[in-house]
Amino acid sequence: MGLDMYLSAEMYIGSRDYNRNAINKNADNANPQHKAILKLLKAEKYASTEEGISVHLPIGYWRKANAIHAWFVRELAKGVDECQNINVSRDDLKSLRDLCKKILKDKSKASLLPPQGGFFFGSTEIDDSYFSDLTDTIAICNRALTSPHDCFIYRASW
Repeated sequence: MGLDMYLSAEMYIGSRDYNRNAINKNADNANPQHKAILKLLKAEKYASTEEGISVHLPIGYWRKANAIHAWFVRELAKGVDECQNINVSRDDLKSLRDLCKKILKDKSKASLLPPQGGFFFGSTEIDDSYFSDLTDTIAICNRALTSPHDCFIYRASW
């Protein structure tokens, strides 16, 4: 039990490859990536071949990093904390990363990213664990920002 937090990249794979269709108007424009995913999932017989597929690629995981969770809820979800999916942009990730760097550079600025108490959310102390969460967050944000994706999803559960 406790606060588990996930960041994923969302990738949409359309059922049609319109670039191929533009090259040859008479060609089958089925997207080979779409077909390959359906085959991999053994879903060719029951899944719609007319609709695209959304894939969530795991980027990062935190455990009981309640200050980071509070930032996502406060900054991106208007304070609503219901374990919902929260859309995250590249700019959001840069802001969070830069804030963590700023605090690690000058630990007296930790009040800019305060811990949040909650049911099994972990410690609310500003200690080595808190600063370790900031270091982990910088690494997760950097990993996400080096990906080719533009759409990210944050989700927490407890």
